[in-house]
Amino acid sequence: MKPLILLLSLFSGVILAQNSYLSLGVDVAIPNNNFKALATTGFGGSLRYEYTITPRFSITGTVHVDSFGKKVYASPPYKYTFKTSLISYKVGGRFYLFNIGNKADGLFLSGELGLATLGLTVSGDISDKSSENDFCYAPGIGYRYEFLEFCYWQQFVSSSSGNSTNFSGFRLAYVLKLKKPG
Repeated sequence: MKPLILLLSLFSGVILAQNSYLSLGVDVAIPNNNFKALATTGFGGSLRYEYTITPRFSITGTVHVDSFGKKVYASPPYKYTFKTSLISYKVGGRFYLFNIGNKADGLFLSGELGLATLGLTVSGDISDKSSENDFCYAPGIGYRYEFLEFCYWQQFVSSSSGNSTNFSGFRLAYVLKLKKPG
């Protein structure tokens, strides 16, 4: 037990010795392709941790929670309402194209991959509720200036049912720099 505690404390010291950031964002998600049939524009929030490896490269961990607008289909005598939600857990990297001083600011390219949990509720003449976990990846581009960040990403979810769940995401976030120990 003592070696494990020692290892964890050393690891946390190494992580906190570098610059790291925590950001809280507001998301807007616009469904693309087949996903338009089940959802309208979605809104949600996200939490991202960023650990700086070099002044131009960092690794990220992100959680997005998005709820999409209802989609109604009416074909008398039937009427169905679809409500979709998505939670994604992703890790990835970020490359800053221009270095502004010795901090992570400016224009960046990003890429993340992970797990997406898609929830679908159907109500109407037939009601059903289901969810599935699928692989997702998201290339993006953005800009950070001091404590504000804006980014655009395209998220692709490879569904086990064969359907694709793709959307364009926009994020406005407040960024906190985490303090180094000592």
